[in-house]
Amino acid sequence: MTGFHRASLLELVAQGEDQSQLERAVLLLRVARPELNLDTAWDWPVGDRDRAIWETWRQHHRGALEAVSACPDCGDQLEYVLPEDFAPPPAVIDQASIRFEGREYIVRLPTSRDLLAAQRGELNLLPGGESMNIIPQHLIEEALEAADPGLDVAFAHTCPSCAAQWKQSFDVSRFVWQDCLQRAERLLLDVDTIARTYGWSEHEILDLSEQRRLRYVAMILEQAAGNIQRLHAGRQRLA
Repeated sequence: MTGFHRASLLELVAQGEDQSQLERAVLLLRVARPELNLDTAWDWPVGDRDRAIWETWRQHHRGALEAVSACPDCGDQLEYVLPEDFAPPPAVIDQASIRFEGREYIVRLPTSRDLLAAQRGELNLLPGGESMNIIPQHLIEEALEAADPGLDVAFAHTCPSCAAQWKQSFDVSRFVWQDCLQRAERLLLDVDTIARTYGWSEHEILDLSEQRRLRYVAMILEQAAGNIQRLHAGRQRLA
């Protein structure tokens, strides 16, 4: 797969259907950086992974982007538009430094493989296998976010219903995956509509430009609407 093209998009969604969100993030990275093998993709720093996914995805999908956040107080769903120029911020340095109890600790930036280990309670970002348990968690989080702000991108929100204010992390890979799912579903519906009318194959339909494909769908729907109107008019004359 190369990029988020139409045929590649359907293949991508089918491949990631039964995978975890972390596996999907690695899959998206390999779409964005097809030169990476699977092991290398798992070992890419998470911030670099998300920046690569976002950069490549935005090359194919321009325009305003909408997201949703739930108010933590009243539960209302808040729809918001991402800034037009939004992109995950770049890393400042490639490792974090923590001073604790008179000693300096060097902590590497986490990879997708590290996040997988964290799910098993085995996360360790210190060189040499030294345990991270001696360092307070908040110091680790602060140091990592300072080294790479792209690890925790968050947007501030105010609820229009109850005026509650909160910040919510923006998960780049999850957002892109959900968008890919929605686009793939719409694409399959278009393929089904055109194939039923003209008898064309999926390959032939996917080879159409998006503008032509949408025009064909519009023509089919217009014709269907006209047939319904004529049917209603005929029934009224018979009534």
